[in-house]
Amino acid sequence: MKRMEDFLQGKRRALIAGSALLVLLIMVDVSTNSELNLSPLYLAPVLLDTWYVGTAWGVSFAVVAILVSVVIGIWTGHHYSHAFYFYFHIAGKVFSLLVFLWVVKLASRLRRAHDLERAHARTDFLTGIANRAAFFEALAREIERDRRHHHPFTLIFLDCDNFKAVNDQLGHAIGDGLLRVVAETLVSAVRKTDLVARLGGDEFIALMPETDVEQCGELVKQLSGRLDDAMRSNKWPVSFSIGVAVFPHAPDSADQAIEFADSLMYQAKNAGKHRIAQASYAA
Repeated sequence: MKRMEDFLQGKRRALIAGSALLVLLIMVDVSTNSELNLSPLYLAPVLLDTWYVGTAWGVSFAVVAILVSVVIGIWTGHHYSHAFYFYFHIAGKVFSLLVFLWVVKLASRLRRAHDLERAHARTDFLTGIANRAAFFEALAREIERDRRHHHPFTLIFLDCDNFKAVNDQLGHAIGDGLLRVVAETLVSAVRKTDLVARLGGDEFIALMPETDVEQCGELVKQLSGRLDDAMRSNKWPVSFSIGVAVFPHAPDSADQAIEFADSLMYQAKNAGKHRIAQASYAA
């Protein structure tokens, strides 16, 4: 939720900045009676909004920029010695619009490629959920938010018991399928505001913002039950050791938070596996 709010706020800021720049260029154009050729400069707000807001806004700004240029030219009273020159001038503006639209198209393609590459860098290749790097970024943001607003959050750290035996006995393809099922089950079991990630191997973690001891208890039980059901339905001899770390206040770092959750997971595993160990963090 917080990431979406930041994303929308960033779009709004870019739209305001692009609009302000467009208005500034129009004012300069009017004040100089179009004696200066500012057409290339109009590409700045067009590219700004194409990149940060979207293709539709880029196209809109391109059309507005060219139309404004034409209107200013007429309003400031350009005189042509021959009608042909007027039509040639209009043809030039049409050509400029086509160039602007072509630039918008290129910028849009570059933005899509950039977003796709960024998504791949933040996504676990096997399961399709967030990877370690993406999770650390999200957790760091949550810790900063907790410092400002004093909201609790919970980390659920789980490890697949006997996963190595599945890989050895049934093959790595089955093991990969098991990890994908675990990821899908976790994503379907948590709330939309939570983030699930694979830290590596058979270790998974979930970040649950604004979740205290009372709230996380029932959620973890439901999550554990759904994971057990998924393993039974596939006849996989795997259980889960789960560490539940509740943070009433922010730890010093993301590393510290994950280390605490990891230690709880190992408590559950060392107690005999297929258990849940829960504790609240105290600095």
